[in-house]
Amino acid sequence: MSQHDFNIANQGFPSTRADLNAALQALGSNSSGATAPSTTYPYQFWYDSTTDSLKMRDETNSLWITIGTFNQGTGVFTPSLAEAGLGTAAYEDIGFFATAAQGAKADAALPKEWTYESAETTVTTASSSTAFSHGLGAIPKHWEVKLRCTTAADGYAVGDEIVLPALFTNASSLQFNPTISANATNITVSSSPNGWVIAPKAGGAVALITTSNYRLIARAK
Repeated sequence: MSQHDFNIANQGFPSTRADLNAALQALGSNSSGATAPSTTYPYQFWYDSTTDSLKMRDETNSLWITIGTFNQGTGVFTPSLAEAGLGTAAYEDIGFFATAAQGAKADAALPKEWTYESAETTVTTASSSTAFSHGLGAIPKHWEVKLRCTTAADGYAVGDEIVLPALFTNASSLQFNPTISANATNITVSSSPNGWVIAPKAGGAVALITTSNYRLIARAK
């Protein structure tokens, strides 16, 4: 146990040095002890050696907030996630938690990268549009529509996803790909009369795709 009031008294040098050393040892050990330090400060740390938990004093210096507990035998740290609605659940994949069940609980509660992802959808034909209802209730901060290869073609393997530039230039004309827009309800893909053009995966001249080889995937968050 190493605790200190962090108040260096007016005293002779040997005593001052001992007082400073004691204060530094308390800082280095997070004021560890079986009972709380008698003198406390806002945001002060205390390692409670009775429960093997790390605590921090709140900003009003009126209570201790438990950050988490340590299993000193196994080296496992379990955060206190009550404020996040997870209780003492642990997220196993980042090494904090004890069980796969706890990890699954935390994983289910964490936000995913994309809030909405559509099913594979038939590619919009020329001079038409396809709307994806994202259900967010507001214009997404980020959205995307990609082509997903479903039948190997143009050098792409099944599962490859392709980001579409707005236009391509070939020797004789500009080739325009569809316009993608979003509002509070839908992500909309609006196709020009040109249809869809891509370059082969290995590089080379652009060409219209065979739409049956691809599907659209829309995402939003």
